[in-house]
Amino acid sequence: MSQVRQRSVALILARELAENVVTPMWMWDEDGVLVYFNEPAARIIGRTFDDVGMMRLDEIGQFNAEDLDGNRIAISDLPSGVALRERRPAHQVLRITGLDGFKRTISVTAIPLFGRANHFVGAMAVFWEQPDGTDQK
Repeated sequence: MSQVRQRSVALILARELAENVVTPMWMWDEDGVLVYFNEPAARIIGRTFDDVGMMRLDEIGQFNAEDLDGNRIAISDLPSGVALRERRPAHQVLRITGLDGFKRTISVTAIPLFGRANHFVGAMAVFWEQPDGTDQK
């Protein structure tokens, strides 16, 4: 029988925060697995968390992240990748293609999450659409 790993209190509290704010947020565990994103994030991502489920960071390539000049951004260089890999905050303005097929310009700020005794437990990102009218299919 496979054993389900218990989530850290910090991740549980981060999810609770995300469920109670209108700021789009998602969070990753220390292994780079997406463990939750809220309803406001779903409007940008183009699907709900129930539809998408947990995924590894390397699977978010399906969002086709690119810089504002149209250059593809490596997953490890995205703010969530930096927060997970380097355990430091990161911010970037970029374009993604949501799972609904729409391109959106977003600002993303990701931070590493540390529990008690400075134990790294994952990362959380907040993001918001830029009002530049670039949402297009």
